Amino acid sequence: MKSFIQQGLILMLLCIATKTSAQIKKAATPVKTKQIIATQSTAKSLAAELLRSNTEQACKLISNELKAIGIQIESMEEESIYDHPKSNEKPGKLLEMRTSLRCSNKMQVDVLANASDQVQGVNWYLNNISPATFTATEKILGYRKWPLISNAVTSSLYFNNNLIAEVSEMGSSESDKAKFTYAINLTKTDRFISPTITKTFNTDSLTVHSNPEETGQSVVQFLKGQGIKFLYKSLNNILTNYEGKGISTVFGYTTTYMFGEGTSVTISCNKYRKLDGINFYFTDPLVHNKIKKWFRFNNWANEGEGDEEGDIIYNNNNLQCLNNDKDKYIQFTISPFINDIHTRYQNTNPIDASALVSYYLNMEKNALKTLLTKEYVTMVSVDWASRKMTYNAAAYPHEFYFKSPSDSLSYVVYEYKLSDTYSRIIYFSTGDKAYYEKMKSDLITQAKDPKSEVIINYSDKPFEKTRMYYIMIFSKAQEAVFADNKRKKEEALLAQQQREKEAAAEKARLKAERDAKTSADIQKVGDILIQGLEQIKKKGNN
Repeated sequence: MKSFIQQGLILMLLCIATKTSAQIKKAATPVKTKQIIATQSTAKSLAAELLRSNTEQACKLISNELKAIGIQIESMEEESIYDHPKSNEKPGKLLEMRTSLRCSNKMQVDVLANASDQVQGVNWYLNNISPATFTATEKILGYRKWPLISNAVTSSLYFNNNLIAEVSEMGSSESDKAKFTYAINLTKTDRFISPTITKTFNTDSLTVHSNPEETGQSVVQFLKGQGIKFLYKSLNNILTNYEGKGISTVFGYTTTYMFGEGTSVTISCNKYRKLDGINFYFTDPLVHNKIKKWFRFNNWANEGEGDEEGDIIYNNNNLQCLNNDKDKYIQFTISPFINDIHTRYQNTNPIDASALVSYYLNMEKNALKTLLTKEYVTMVSVDWASRKMTYNAAAYPHEFYFKSPSDSLSYVVYEYKLSDTYSRIIYFSTGDKAYYEKMKSDLITQAKDPKSEVIINYSDKPFEKTRMYYIMIFSKAQEAVFADNKRKKEEALLAQQQREKEAAAEKARLKAERDAKTSADIQKVGDILIQGLEQIKKKGNN
C-alpha cells in the first residue's frame, strides 16, 4: 500500500475497476439533489467505444487496433467473480467477468464486464516499453481529447461525461532507462448525484452497521464544506479471492470518491457489505494537516507506532485510526462492538491448518490475543445444545469461535499451561465433517515433515456432548521433554527397584548369617547341656 501511495494516491487503482452499480445500496429516502455538470467531449475515441460495448466487441476492437501498431494478442484468460454464497448456494451470484488479453511487447489488457456483459472498465498495462509505443497507444485510445481534470507529476485524469481515463507512469526499467512502465485505466464513474441534505459526517456515530452509501454522501458533504471540490465517484470495486479454474469469490467491496487538490476517499465493506473502513488519501500536506486537525486525535487513545514508517495508531471505542504524516493518509478501521456477537461471528472466516499451528508457535501471546479478538469471536460462553453464544468478559482469551466453510460453529483453544506431563497445545473442534477431514489431512501432512514441531491426535467419532469432531495437537518439543522425563523416571524407578532388591538380598543374607549363628549357638548350648547331663549321670552311678 505504501508504494501505491507514493506513486500518487489520487490514482487509487481500486477506484477504477469496473463494477455493477446494481450492487450498491441506495438511500431509501429521496433527497433534493444537485447535478454535477462536466464538460463533454464530442470527439469519437476508442476509449469511449470500449466502455460502451460488451466483452466480445471490446476484445475485437482491441485486437484490431493493436494489430495496426504491430502488437498481437498471444493468449486470453477468463475469470468469473461470484458473490459470497449464502447457505447451500454455490458458488453464489455472478457479479463480474474479467478477460485478460496477454499481448506481445509486454502488454496486457484486462476487460471488466458486469453480469449483463456490459464493459465497465478496460485496464491497460504497458511494461518496459518505449515512450513512442506509449504515445501510439494513447493515440489509438483517444482520451487525450477529453477534458483534463487532474494533472500530477506521474499521473493524469481525463473526464468525459461519466467516462474516466486515468494514466500513470510507474517508472523506468532497471535494465533499460529508456523504457518505462505505464498503466492506463479506462472506467465508468457512478452516476452519483451530490445531495444537498445528508447526515453530518461524524466518526463518533460510525459502526459496521452504518450505510456505506450514506456514509459516502456524508464524506462528500464534509470535504466540500472544507473547501475541497468533489470530482466523481467510482463504481463499486470488487475485491476477490481466486478459487481456481477461472472462478473467484468476493471478500469485500470498495468505492472511491475523488476530489480536487489530490484528495481521495475510499470506503470499504466486507463481503456482507458491512462497513469496515474509510481511508483518506492526500497529496497536499496542508490539506492533510487540515483534515487531521478536524478529527481531533488528541482526544483518542494513542497506541504508538504502526507497521509503516510514520504510522501513528489511535483508538476510540470501535474505531482504530492510522495517521501518517509522511505518506499523507488517514485510515479508519471500523470493527463490531465486543458484545455484538452476531456481527462478529458473521464476519469470521475458517482458519486453515497452516495458520492454526503457526499462530501458536510463532506469535507472542499478547499479540495473538489481539489478533484473535480482531479476526474471530472471543470472550463468550456457549450453550452447546442451542449453539448460542453469550458475551463473557471472564472467558479464556485464547479460545476463539468462527464459521466453517459450511457455516457450522467451530472453535479452537490455544493452551499454555504445559508441564512435564501435559503437552497439548491446540484443541480444534468443528461440526463440519468436510472441514474436519480437510483439516485432519493437512495437519497430518504437516506432521510428517521432519521439521514439524507438532504431533497430531484425532477422532473420527464426534464428541458426544458437543456433537463435534475434534483434533488435538501436541508439542513435539514438549513431548520430547515429557518422554525424556518419563524415561528418567522409569530409569530412576528401575534403579530404586534394583537398590531395594539388593538391600533385600543383603538383608536376607545378614538374616541368614544371624540365623546360622543363632543355630550354632543353640547347638553349642545344647551340646554343653548334654555334656552336663552326661556328667551328672556318671556321678550318680558312682
